[in-house]
Amino acid sequence: MTEGYILYKSDYKYQLVEDYKINISIKPDFDIKTEFIDLDTDGNLLIRKAYAWDGPSGPVIDTDENLRGALVH
Repeated sequence: MTEGYILYKSDYKYQLVEDYKINISIKPDFDIKTEFIDLDTDGNLLIRKAYAWDGPSGPVIDTDENLRGALVH
């Protein structure tokens, strides 16, 4: 039992089947590492295989380009 928050699981629309790497303009002062996402001080973003997300929000169509944007956003 949890107190103060809810714990639940819901299916996602998309899940990575391989790692995705991209260089972005955000460059933190120190490397950030989580279970699914790494961002280093040079702006190298790594999103690991099995990361799940719901795609773009609002009236945006789920095209390949929009899915990449929603993933990195």
